[in-house]
Amino acid sequence: MFYLLISVLPVHDIHISLTELEIDTSEGVAQLSVHIFLDDLEAVLSDSIDLQLFTPTEAGAADVLVMSYLREHIYLSGLADSLGWQLIGRELSDDMQAAYFYLESAIAPLDAYDFGQTVLFDLFDDQQSICDIRIDGRKQHVLLHAGQPSVKLER
Repeated sequence: MFYLLISVLPVHDIHISLTELEIDTSEGVAQLSVHIFLDDLEAVLSDSIDLQLFTPTEAGAADVLVMSYLREHIYLSGLADSLGWQLIGRELSDDMQAAYFYLESAIAPLDAYDFGQTVLFDLFDDQQSICDIRIDGRKQHVLLHAGQPSVKLER
């Protein structure tokens, strides 16, 4: 029966993540959410440990390993906190195939920010990230990929 359940779960051929970034310079806060397919995240971190995210047997170090990976692959200039991004929450998507990770950091008010997101670029050559960005309420949309892994964001 377990095999039957596994065999009917959808396999995705699309290598894409969704990133939402909101910068509020008046509050001095940057908040970010990243939506990642769980099988891809587990695959990229499989050398470290079998995470088994969102299961009863989830690895005790799962959050530490995931955050280490996300800090390495998500860059934003002007972060005021020496630790960088902090995990403030996470949740499983409704279809249980992906997860949202919510991050936050203090940020300095700059005229422009450099933003880079290379999550899973080390796993798939065709990985892309759709980025919805708000700086002080002003919306921007960017598609990041191996050929353009970062962008300058004007305030």
